[in-house]
Amino acid sequence: MKRGFTTEPSTVFVFDQVEIDEALFELRIHGIRVSLQRRAFDLLVYLVKHRDRVVTSSELLDTVWSGARVCENAIAQAVASLRKTFAEAGLDDVVHTARGRGYRFMRDVEVHEPPARSEVRALSPRPDLVVVLVEGAPPGTLEDLVTFLRERVGREPSIVPVDSDDLEKTKLFRALVA
Repeated sequence: MKRGFTTEPSTVFVFDQVEIDEALFELRIHGIRVSLQRRAFDLLVYLVKHRDRVVTSSELLDTVWSGARVCENAIAQAVASLRKTFAEAGLDDVVHTARGRGYRFMRDVEVHEPPARSEVRALSPRPDLVVVLVEGAPPGTLEDLVTFLRERVGREPSIVPVDSDDLEKTKLFRALVA
């Protein structure tokens, strides 16, 4: 699986309080980022994408470990790592071993696809506006701003704190509703 920097919105797979963000290479359980080794994460994503069937060990070696000289024990180690991670979160039987055949992901998954670019533009009332928050702003400013943007834009806002004497909260809110 190819890794690299992406600016594209990512597909997120969700099950049992677990989120797998493919583009960000993040596994979150109960909202907390959990560290996984690279191959274990790639294996998890591949199994989730092919959850409708048993994936053979040879297919996993060809795709997840493409080009690497490893034996089937590498798969077993990555699966063991996944099982341990999920067991620590109280989730058992997430990855099933089909003896002599391969592995299968065993949970129902919601797939959150990124919106199309035209949908993103439609959600944003002012796509040309960059939102910043002044450091040292009065208490509650960040929470108020996040709530306002979430309701107005329809998604979680990205806020970049900056230090500036020229930006006032009132001007920012007026610019957003204009």
